[in-house]
Amino acid sequence: MSSSTIPTLTILHFTPYAGFGGTERAILNICSATRQCCHMVWFEKTGPIINEFKRRGIRTYVSSDLISGQGKSMRLMIPPSDIFHIHLLGYGEALYKISLRLKRPSLLTLHSRSILPRMNTPIVCVSNTAAAVQERSNTIHVIHNGVKVEDYPQCAGPKEKKIIIRVCRPSRCAQYFLDALKPVLEHFPECELWLVGEDGDSSKQVKYFGVRSDVPALLAKASIFAYAPTPEMGSHDLSVLEAMAAGVTPVVTDVPCVNESVEHMRNGLLVPYGDSQAFSEALIGLLRDEVTRKRLSEAARHTVLERFSSEKMGCAYETLYRTLAVTDRNLPLLSGSFSPQ
Repeated sequence: MSSSTIPTLTILHFTPYAGFGGTERAILNICSATRQCCHMVWFEKTGPIINEFKRRGIRTYVSSDLISGQGKSMRLMIPPSDIFHIHLLGYGEALYKISLRLKRPSLLTLHSRSILPRMNTPIVCVSNTAAAVQERSNTIHVIHNGVKVEDYPQCAGPKEKKIIIRVCRPSRCAQYFLDALKPVLEHFPECELWLVGEDGDSSKQVKYFGVRSDVPALLAKASIFAYAPTPEMGSHDLSVLEAMAAGVTPVVTDVPCVNESVEHMRNGLLVPYGDSQAFSEALIGLLRDEVTRKRLSEAARHTVLERFSSEKMGCAYETLYRTLAVTDRNLPLLSGSFSPQ
């Protein structure tokens, strides 16, 4: 069957988040990569990334837009779709019950390593480590986050200056991160540290950029992506994949949310979590060794192309959507409990 004869499926995504976090960007990537589907996104509340969805022609809703009536007659008017796709960091019983009452196929993508209860809705985990801890009776699929490499151009010539960049919410990074960077900046007074996603008072060497929508342009100017995520954070960090796609060599702590994509001395550097000195030394060594830095940079970009491309992710989701479209999984809610990881 040619692509022109494949019926288009309508997918309604739900997320409680509307910032520029990894979950929201992952949804945007799914919408862009699954071209045989028509996507709509239902946000629980308004936020800055909604404009980016609109700019790409993706229909968006906020919960307040879907409420009809008042008091006891109040109703939530959920748009019709072929598939209801929930994106969460943990279990939401109320939302799961809504998905069952919709009488349409649904699935849940888990963007963390939370342990979900026994469910009849298929679960997509974005990492193998998240899948490994799930209830065995659940239907689990692993679809890694994907990035469109073309959206992350590399700098054509030599970098103007040595720039170390970090892109994350501050709470996701170890508290010792800035202390670990102090000796690095002392060794290289011409080097700058760019902190994207965090506000602060910039200095000659440390620049705060706050939340930005032009991350690809900032990454293109950087030499190293430095990040010290904590062991309990995340499932498959999208910011690291984006840096790798831009050919920015990652130096990160060796924790589950990054070590499925970063391999030590193959496409980046992994440093034991909690070892501030080792983190400093890894950065200093890489700044001194341009040959190794270039080799790891090229390997990082190649890794995303081969294993974590948006095309690969999109193909996996489209296959799952079409399987669900002909399978009735709207069964009664089964009780259970979960423990966040």
